[in-house]
Amino acid sequence: MSATVERIPTDYIQIVLYVAFIVVGLPVNASTFVYMLRRYRHARNPLLLLHINLNLSDILVLSVYCPGFIAWFVTYEWVFGEVACVAMRFMDHLVFQISSIIMVCIALYRLYALRYPMVVSTVGQARVLCLMGVAWLLAALLSLPQVFIWKEVHMEMTQCVTVWTERILRNQSAPESMTHMKLYSVYHLMTVFYVPLTILTISYVCIMSDICRTLRQKEEPLSATEMTKVSSQRYSVRLLGPFPLRGQDRLRRAKVKSLRITLFLILAYVVTWLPYNLLSWWMVVNVEGYRKIEDLLYCLNCLVVLNSVINPFIYGRCGVRAIRIRKNEERAKKRPASAGCCPFVAA
Repeated sequence: MSATVERIPTDYIQIVLYVAFIVVGLPVNASTFVYMLRRYRHARNPLLLLHINLNLSDILVLSVYCPGFIAWFVTYEWVFGEVACVAMRFMDHLVFQISSIIMVCIALYRLYALRYPMVVSTVGQARVLCLMGVAWLLAALLSLPQVFIWKEVHMEMTQCVTVWTERILRNQSAPESMTHMKLYSVYHLMTVFYVPLTILTISYVCIMSDICRTLRQKEEPLSATEMTKVSSQRYSVRLLGPFPLRGQDRLRRAKVKSLRITLFLILAYVVTWLPYNLLSWWMVVNVEGYRKIEDLLYCLNCLVVLNSVINPFIYGRCGVRAIRIRKNEERAKKRPASAGCCPFVAA
């Protein structure tokens, strides 16, 4: 490392934070990944498959992005060569891009399952598999520009920088180069965060709207024909015993819990990602002003990585437990009437 490089206190703070994220988050994510894979072998639930993919993206953030960032903070120099420079920057973009896309997939799946439950129960598994393939392919395509804008530069210190940063360092920057840099920054912000955030917001507003509409319909007074139908259903329930009511109630609670988990995932995503992506617009508005707050942005980037540590505590074993309850209730519905608590009624 060059003797002219001086560390600032925030560098040490970020190194400690990234090491802590790896030490705490990686084992938790890995154990959750193994646990969910075991559950998926027994209960091939589409939502569980989505959570497995989100868990995989969190593992990639902690195992690929964090070590590379720590290595750069320790050395302040790129020592791994041109190919590794391009590959690492491509992977850095990919791991965050796929995290955002999978969050969108989870929200869309919840909305689709709420509106078309019968379709999800019959072909949901196959559609989610296709959806995950498209998600990873889209993330790779959106990350492809990284291959063309990053390069290894040899000056006083060898660095892995963008083509625009190289021109600035060599005092060769032109107005059109700055424009191209700003346009790419807008592209990065929109694809990684703001477009997914817009879809997430619209999806969850639709979900809550559907739920409120259903609740209002339940509160409306019933007609005479509907009252007769409900009375006959209640009489049948009394004959068959309390099991169907308990099963329906447990299934309803499992659905509510699953929706709550999705909401918590979205809230954690917004809270941890928004500060960094909001201040990143400063570079588009004022490059010189951006350089003054660049260290603050690096610190806020720790919040984005923190999301990968928080996620498994939200979608992990609690989410799997809700899915397990739902699968048990679906199996219970397929039992014959004689399997109830009053088998003699069937005779």
